[in-house]
Amino acid sequence: MLMTFQEQAKEAIRATGGRITGQRELLLDLIATHDEIDAEHLHRIAHQQDPTISLPTVYRTLHTLEDAHVITSRYISAEHERKLYRVPAKQDSTFHFTCRRCGQVIPFHSDLIEQIKQEIAARIDIELWTLCMCAGGLCPNCREER
Repeated sequence: MLMTFQEQAKEAIRATGGRITGQRELLLDLIATHDEIDAEHLHRIAHQQDPTISLPTVYRTLHTLEDAHVITSRYISAEHERKLYRVPAKQDSTFHFTCRRCGQVIPFHSDLIEQIKQEIAARIDIELWTLCMCAGGLCPNCREER
């Protein structure tokens, strides 16, 4: 029988010696209900339900889950300072374009990226979990203003 995301996540946290606290349970529930979420937004919505939850707790939980491959992440800024996290079962070929002028983030889909991942994995005989791609330039509004 397949384990739910929450069961997989709890197992991953316990495997690293972590405890399943009420705060971690809250974070797992919130992650499970979002297609993708960044750490700051996760902290804001968790903080509304538990004002004692800290941003470091959010980051530690996300890093533990990512290291265990229970969640995946993608950078959505060219400087790699902002990540979106998602449960892999919800993962698709969504990437993000960031306008270098106004900062607007535009999600886009590309089946070509999945083909590239498969080609890389086959070519060098690896199991590829993530592929980082940054797309940046000018959005339609900023192009018009220029």
